[in-house]
Amino acid sequence: AGEIAAAGSGVARFKIGDQVVAFPGSELGCHAEYRTMSAAGRIVLKPKTLTTVEAAAMCFGGATALYFLRDAAKIKVGERVLVIGASGAVGSAAIQIAKVLGAEVHAVTSGSNSDLVLSLGATRAIDYATTNVVAEGRNYDVVLDCVGLQPPRNLVTTLKPGGRLILIAASLPDLVSAFKPVGEGRKIIAGPAQETLEQLETLAALVSAGQFRPVVDHVFSFECIAAAHVPVETGRKRGSVVVTISS
Repeated sequence: AGEIAAAGSGVARFKIGDQVVAFPGSELGCHAEYRTMSAAGRIVLKPKTLTTVEAAAMCFGGATALYFLRDAAKIKVGERVLVIGASGAVGSAAIQIAKVLGAEVHAVTSGSNSDLVLSLGATRAIDYATTNVVAEGRNYDVVLDCVGLQPPRNLVTTLKPGGRLILIAASLPDLVSAFKPVGEGRKIIAGPAQETLEQLETLAALVSAGQFRPVVDHVFSFECIAAAHVPVETGRKRGSVVVTISS
């Protein structure tokens, strides 16, 4: 997220000085002061209600959650969704997007993050230290696992007939299991998320409508980028970690 510093002569969508947010996604390349992108690429004007730091956190978790919940799982109004790892970048976005899509959200997180997930729109906060979501016997239309600590075959048992299990942190064996039938119309969804300009446009519109706001945990300067990776690698961060570059 930042300001357009230069634009080609044929660029009509943007002008120098525009505040924008972009998502190179799997192309990477954003540990840098400048990034060149196609004017037709995944780049939109920054929502005015977000700071630049918040805008930098909008795309990764938001785009991933939007693709898997809306496009892959095709959530319907009134369905019940379980989000495992609900306080991370994808999980915190998934709670908000599932609510926008009309679902009831149950969120698995640590006890210390219960207030956060409830404030994002979860109906129920589940402390993973005290509650085993497989053993408690509840049934869900969609389970979105951002953590990857539960065997997929265990999580499938929490699905209603026709339910969908989404594996965000899937291992290679998990990816293979996605192609195996699990019965009663249930299915496992895994693999890379599609990355499109429309996703950014939708996220920006949701932000402007007050329906989505990225969660930022830590902010580090570019000079401390190695330290910025530490909270990410612990798996305990709330939302996203953002790196800033001094001008």
